[in-house]
Amino acid sequence: MVMTGRNLRFGELAPISATSAFRLSSARDRHTQRSVVLVEALRRTPASERALRRLMQAHALPPHPAIAPTLEGEDFLADGMVVLDVPACVDLDGLVRVGADARSRATHSEADGFIVTVRDALLASAREPGRDPAARFIGTLCFGNLLFARDGRFWLVGLGHNTAVQDEHGALVARTRFFQAPEISVGGEASERSDFVAVLMLLRGMLAFVDINTSIARAISGNSLSEDIELVRRIIWIERHVVHANPNERASVEETIEVSNRVRELIGCRPDPAAFENRVALTLAKAYGPVDHAARPPLRTSVTGAFLERGQGPRVDLARRTVLARMLVVLVRQRIDNPGASLDVMALCAACWPGERIMPSAAANRVYVAISGLRRAGLAEDLEHSAAGYRIATSVECTLVDD
Repeated sequence: MVMTGRNLRFGELAPISATSAFRLSSARDRHTQRSVVLVEALRRTPASERALRRLMQAHALPPHPAIAPTLEGEDFLADGMVVLDVPACVDLDGLVRVGADARSRATHSEADGFIVTVRDALLASAREPGRDPAARFIGTLCFGNLLFARDGRFWLVGLGHNTAVQDEHGALVARTRFFQAPEISVGGEASERSDFVAVLMLLRGMLAFVDINTSIARAISGNSLSEDIELVRRIIWIERHVVHANPNERASVEETIEVSNRVRELIGCRPDPAAFENRVALTLAKAYGPVDHAARPPLRTSVTGAFLERGQGPRVDLARRTVLARMLVVLVRQRIDNPGASLDVMALCAACWPGERIMPSAAANRVYVAISGLRRAGLAEDLEHSAAGYRIATSVECTLVDD
């Protein structure tokens, strides 16, 4: 790839956020015609290049679909940027402002679905075998760490180097509210448990924009009823043993999730990330207009995935690329049988590597590489990924034929 500079490679730039050190913009990649996000250093120094390199490497093969992937390339770094392979247009700070203007509030289940997805993404990063320790944890969360596309999908960014809250040297420069465990604020090391606390604090930061469950509202306002006794006890447990606990005495993530799930049972609430995505899409449509679902060239392949055709374009031979062929077929079948539904990483892995026992982190890497191969084969704009997994866009008509 020959990089000819930011202004030649990328167009349709629109600001998302900025600190005194880094700027995020949505853009159109003229080479691939895909929407991406640029993370740019405002000062071109060796320190900023090292920071961007850490960010790029940490996000290159993300272990969870809700972690934004990067397009790797030394040429991008040479131009003082990292390119995120996501069609985001706004961060959580911007989404909250749009939602306030539109008087749009998430339900408790919707917000919980969002928080659980962020939690699971950070846990996947923390527990990925062989991952660079410096890239495993985020330490501090802010609204700028969460990016949203107009169709409601969302991604986490900031592993490796948290450009949303840090300058190139690691100093705190956040311009929005940020959330961290107490030990992080005094220079302590980030960990799986401290990241979990940051997620809980992020949830608290969102409560003003959520229609909170009435039982929870009673419990936290001190107006609980006799029927709320166990609920109050569980909430107090989380406060004492997680949020305000000494780091060395903090409850495990597994135990905290168990208590949190019991809270959900008591209030009759289940996390609903799909409904949250729908809420975001409706909210952003009021500011940006509806998503353009214009029909794209139809996709045609065989029952074995031996080839791929798009409209009147040339046939792409996949006969010798077994993994790509298998993944194409399973995604096309899903598009035909369940339009709009995604397949998660483990389902795709089982279909493409049948009979193999693969660790979740390795499965995520394999699937990401295969998805990247399909994008290069002609599905760049048509493969969508979200917290739920991967799918072919509903605007693409798919056909399976015999070989």
